[in-house]
Amino acid sequence: MEKKTTNSEIKKIQRIEKEIHARMLKYYHGDEEKTSKWYSEQQEFLFGDSPKACVWSGDGEILLNWLKERGL
Repeated sequence: MEKKTTNSEIKKIQRIEKEIHARMLKYYHGDEEKTSKWYSEQQEFLFGDSPKACVWSGDGEILLNWLKERGL
């Protein structure tokens, strides 16, 4: 049986998504297209996963911390 995502989990994921988006939007100097592309495309540093897949699989905090450590 598949585990259902609770409302509180969804809110946490959405909060992480917003923060990652804001950081990358700043990195791309306000370019929404580049930011969205980066978020949805597979990334080598994520072993072929997209940042979006990473966040929704439960590893969003790790990705966010990784970005913060790099000053993004």
